[in-house]
Amino acid sequence: MLLKKQEIVLCPHPFCRSFWRSAAGEVKNLRSLLLAALMVAIRVALKSFYIPVGESLKVSFGFLFAAVGGSVYGPVLGFLGGIVSDLIGYLIAPSGAFHPIYTLIEAAAGLLYGLFTYRQKITFGRLLLTKASVNLLINILANSTANGILMGKGVYYYMVPAIFKNIVMLPFEVVLLALFFGALIHPITRMGLYRKEQNALVLKPSSYVILGIVTALILAAAIFVAFHYKEYRDAFRALVDSVFQR
Repeated sequence: MLLKKQEIVLCPHPFCRSFWRSAAGEVKNLRSLLLAALMVAIRVALKSFYIPVGESLKVSFGFLFAAVGGSVYGPVLGFLGGIVSDLIGYLIAPSGAFHPIYTLIEAAAGLLYGLFTYRQKITFGRLLLTKASVNLLINILANSTANGILMGKGVYYYMVPAIFKNIVMLPFEVVLLALFFGALIHPITRMGLYRKEQNALVLKPSSYVILGIVTALILAAAIFVAFHYKEYRDAFRALVDSVFQR
């Protein structure tokens, strides 16, 4: 009975009640639990395969499976899957000291993938927005803050290289994500895990132009901030001091 197909109802946005009711229901669906377990196993296996690009920075490909999984079973199982993936990955191949903050960060990434793609139409623009949000909120802000607090070298010591790494990697990651979804979206639809209306992934030349423009704008903004970092830091501190003095 738990293996029967659920009716898939698309939601206009992730803030409607039906979205979260459906996402919570995936925890009791055996098909979704089995798929989540498979995604966790693949992500754990891929943790040992990465390209180091600096201190606390690496390029890995587990995000592909986290994204596809989140689009099928939603943000709740995506969050729980992130917790399990981090804990098992650390037990199998520990790297550095364990801290639950990193577990919550990985879980938050799984939640974001589900939040942006679950019960939604899969389009190139949506995948771009999803990966850009994960890179900004998780890879740059959350990870840099955690590293700065726990390792004692300051947030900006980790944030500056993280900004450039995630911006440079963004176009490649989005293209990989689009190709990965493109390869799996038809089999997933035939399995009854997507509705046909969700398959709106069309790669046009304009898609790559938009991706290039967005990446160039973000990179230009990052370079501008890096060159004017001291000015922004002093202005921010002055603003905080004036607010609290009042």
